[in-house]
Amino acid sequence: MADRRGRPLELVHTACGARATPVLTCPECREPVDARTSRPKFRFAPPPFSETA
Repeated sequence: MADRRGRPLELVHTACGARATPVLTCPECREPVDARTSRPKFRFAPPPFSETA
C-alpha cells in the first residue's frame, strides 16, 4: 500500500527500464480482462452458508 512517499515496491521492465503495470489478460484471446468484461463461474458447488452466531 502506498503512503506519502509512494509505492514501496515497483515492477520495472528489464528490457526498457520503464515502470511496469501488470495487466490481466485472457489466456485464450489475449484481450485484457477486468470486472466489466468477466464473470465468476463456480467449478463446483460452493459450501452451504451457515451462521455461527
